[in-house]
Amino acid sequence: MIDYKKEFQEYLVVNRSLSLASLNSYLSELDLFSYYCSKHNIKLCEVNSEEIRDYLKYLSNDEQNAKNTIIHTTTVLRSFYIFMAKMHYQDKNPMLMIDLPIKAKTLPTFITLDEFNRIMDCIPEDTNVNFRNHLIVEMLYDSGFRISELLNLTLNSIELEARTIKCKGKGSKERMVMIGDYEKELLIQYLDEIRPQLVGNHKTNLLFVTNRGGAMDRSYVFKKIKEYALAAGISKNISPHTFRHSFATSMLENDADLRTIQTLLGHGDISTTQIYTHVTTKHLRDNYNKYNPLKGLKDDNKK
Repeated sequence: MIDYKKEFQEYLVVNRSLSLASLNSYLSELDLFSYYCSKHNIKLCEVNSEEIRDYLKYLSNDEQNAKNTIIHTTTVLRSFYIFMAKMHYQDKNPMLMIDLPIKAKTLPTFITLDEFNRIMDCIPEDTNVNFRNHLIVEMLYDSGFRISELLNLTLNSIELEARTIKCKGKGSKERMVMIGDYEKELLIQYLDEIRPQLVGNHKTNLLFVTNRGGAMDRSYVFKKIKEYALAAGISKNISPHTFRHSFATSMLENDADLRTIQTLLGHGDISTTQIYTHVTTKHLRDNYNKYNPLKGLKDDNKK
């Protein structure tokens, strides 16, 4: 009997260059669909378009499933049945008749420079771990790294004199990331003084390591950032990606062109970068509504 899941996993590893988190997400989604099929006496290699529509409708009826969840499911099933057709495990691709739902556009959360400074004030540099965390948050905000990109940086990716770092992003695409003078100073101190103490006798080429010299877990950074934001009195739902959004928004507000921001962020399509024009427009509108002098007059007249 063919193990479709195992072969699909091998196909994804070879052809899609997915991160481990994305790979696990794809396989978990396939497990859910496989379970549904078994409950309805449907074979994975014989499913038709109507049965897939029934499954998507079944998911949509569950209030816990947001629209983006349905989109992700559809994307996974598309990949799976492309694989099934290529391997000749199924004659017809049932996903060819299934349209991808339109993704709901939401504006990303970002923080202001004042909020960033408040967060940084809550990250002391008194210990090796705190110094490392301070540097991580500084680099997230000042250079627009994804957290996975930052934690996967190696020592040989850094060019301190040029103030650049070679970064491997989504799909293993490489790009050069710029760092500022302050980041450079922090990095020099971290490399000379802090990292050797964290690494100890362990051998690793990773830039950022735990206090035992091992690879860092992104969930740890998520947790610490929420702690710092709470200590700074910021109620926004902040994650490592918030700093990337804030970097892009700040660049745009300071007159950087979209192509430059696209290159710095490593976006393959400029339409992904264009979301930040909507963010800054909303920010301008909010400030206009807040500080418009006529608004004060109107509010006074209502009293």
